[in-house]
Amino acid sequence: MLSYDFQNFLYFVRTKQFYKMPIKSYLAHPHEGKKNELIEAISALKQCEVIPAENHDVLVIVTETEDREEEDQLKENLETIPSLKMLAMVSGFHTPKPN
Repeated sequence: MLSYDFQNFLYFVRTKQFYKMPIKSYLAHPHEGKKNELIEAISALKQCEVIPAENHDVLVIVTETEDREEEDQLKENLETIPSLKMLAMVSGFHTPKPN
């Protein structure tokens, strides 16, 4: 007998109904002398994880939201934090090297 979670997964695969949970990453630059204040403000948002750089005045922010509306609202909330100087979305991909 399959577990409930696996049965649920198979249902979504067969019906092509997947949950989309946008996960994004940003670099956040604080105003001078406001790094700790920015860390506290972003950490208070439940959809965010903050990773401060050890040798630069920059933070890595990873966000996870349930849908596009929540994602848009979160971005608006981030952009209104007074200690935030600049917010830049980052992306990456892997391109295999030819042999």
